[in-house]
Order: sequence, then C-alpha cells, then structure tokens
Amino acid sequence: MTSRNLKPRSLSLSSNSASRPGRRRDSIDVINANVALDLATHQTYEENVFLFVPNLIGYGRILLAGLALNYMKSHPKVCTALYGLSCLLDAFDGMAARALGQTSKFGAVLDMVTD
Repeated sequence: MTSRNLKPRSLSLSSNSASRPGRRRDSIDVINANVALDLATHQTYEENVFLFVPNLIGYGRILLAGLALNYMKSHPKVCTALYGLSCLLDAFDGMAARALGQTSKFGAVLDMVTD
C-alpha cells in the first residue's frame, strides 16, 4: 500500500503535498492542545508542578545561592555556609522527588539550573 492510496486526513500541513507523487503526505489530525502536550511529555499535570516539594527545595536553593553571592565579599564564611547548605539540599531534592513520586521535566530543568 503506497501513500497515494491513503485517504487524506482532516487537516493538511501543506497545500501542494498532493502534487508530489511518490512522496509521503504531510498531514495531521486535529486534537486538543492539552492532549497533545500530555502525549508529548507522557505526564499529566493534574497537580501544580510548581508546588511540588522538590521544586520548593529548588526555589530555596536559588535564594541561598543569591544570598551567598551577596555575602561573598563581606562575609566569606557566611557565603561558604550558605553555599554548602545549598549543596546539601541538592541531594535532598532528588531523594524527595523519587520518594514522593513528584518528578517532572520542570523539576529536572530547575535542578540543572540551580546546580
């Protein structure tokens, strides 16, 4: 069965796709954007991912990094302590994500940025 024998779908991506014999037709089915997002990420967002416990820890790590930078010149020991606490929290947010089943792509990017 060749691509020319297939029935066209509901929406064509290009208007001249039928004029190219032997080539695959570029077409898609019209679906809900939220369903497309869920299919693309294989995650459903019934909960607010921004309030997951590991992400809250990540926000704290960002604040600690900012405070550490603020104290770097005037109080290097405070800077070191704040940065060290941020590093310890890095281990805990990963463990919390796995233990609570709160892994998300946003959390993975947030963790990567805060590292």
